[in-house]
Amino acid sequence: MNSISEKIFEGEPKKVKSIQIEFSNDELENKETDFNKKIFDMLLEIFYDGMKKFHLRNGKVNLEEVSNDEFNKIKEYFWSAGFDVFYKLIKDDEVVFKNDYKEKKSELKDYYLNLKTDNFTYQIYFDYY
Repeated sequence: MNSISEKIFEGEPKKVKSIQIEFSNDELENKETDFNKKIFDMLLEIFYDGMKKFHLRNGKVNLEEVSNDEFNKIKEYFWSAGFDVFYKLIKDDEVVFKNDYKEKKSELKDYYLNLKTDNFTYQIYFDYY
């Protein structure tokens, strides 16, 4: 688990936007990579660390065993760093559930990762809180 994840997931969720994440000048000045993609990749790593910390069973995380309430707890941790995490539950190319009812705040919300299980595809994505 990286140091940012450790800070976010230690103890109970902190106050909203109480954890600051900073980027180096090199990261900010590198025009070759989209900044939102960098943020997405970082948030995905943090998400993975959190899911492993709270939901790892027998060496893996089974998303189908994570309840919406448990996912909402992960959201609270993300809020402490000023971000929000969402998912869509997709079956047979149709969205059957989503926990996202907020307007898009940034282009960050355009990036997503599809995670397939036996029964569903979970589309994970982020935006600023």
